[in-house]
Amino acid sequence: MIVRTLVGFVGIPIIVGIVWQGFPLLPLLVMFASLWGIKEFNRLAQKAGALDIAPFTLLLTFLFVVNSQFSNNNYSTIALFGICLAIPIISCVLDPKNKISLRTVFLTAIGPIYVGFLLSHSILLRELGDGILYQGREWLIYTILVTFSTDTGAYFAGRALGKHKLLVAVSPNKTWEGAAAGLLCAMAASYGLCLMLDIPITLLEQTVLGGLIGIFGQMGDLLESCLKRIAHVKDSGSILPGHGGLLDRIDSLIVTLPLTYYIVITTQI
Repeated sequence: MIVRTLVGFVGIPIIVGIVWQGFPLLPLLVMFASLWGIKEFNRLAQKAGALDIAPFTLLLTFLFVVNSQFSNNNYSTIALFGICLAIPIISCVLDPKNKISLRTVFLTAIGPIYVGFLLSHSILLRELGDGILYQGREWLIYTILVTFSTDTGAYFAGRALGKHKLLVAVSPNKTWEGAAAGLLCAMAASYGLCLMLDIPITLLEQTVLGGLIGIFGQMGDLLESCLKRIAHVKDSGSILPGHGGLLDRIDSLIVTLPLTYYIVITTQI
């Protein structure tokens, strides 16, 4: 627990500093996280039945991040989605050893989308607006810190107070008490960060958005836990002391980043 806490205290200020600075450090950080994340995802997915076509998944993940920084139009994004789906199908057709099935195609195709496309929303969120209607830098810091507050609150409250298991088959250590604490921490962090970062939304909007991030962040955690259970592994990797793999630390952010981005651009809050 001490190592986990120290990693958080050191890592979070560095990440916030990179977000504040923006280009080129942020795209480089996102690129590293995406490529390392797809590496870990490939390891899990292949144990669960995905094809071993790592060069293609790495390339597609790379292209999703590049697309978010330099292009970000619907046509290029749709094309990348199509390629993600086409490559495993073609691989199965060309190589008789690869048995084509919906499970195989899905697990192979979803990696670059899950890691590269969803995580690249951090760049899209950072680049939003002119600082008046939108505050991209502040929104990205807000999303990261509210998400980390959710994870931290759920973890420590679950260890101290957790008695009622949430989903034993998916994640044996998670409890309802931890989930509730994570949600409360998300809403409290939302309120505090909106004041600190001068994000001009109402108290009701702060509460609702914080609650949504708290809920979806924990769903993202459970989603990655499902994959680990299918692959029969405890952690996605070991790059972060006290946390496991990189995916184990950013699985919530992978979901909350696009959530915040689409809420902001559709509601113009």
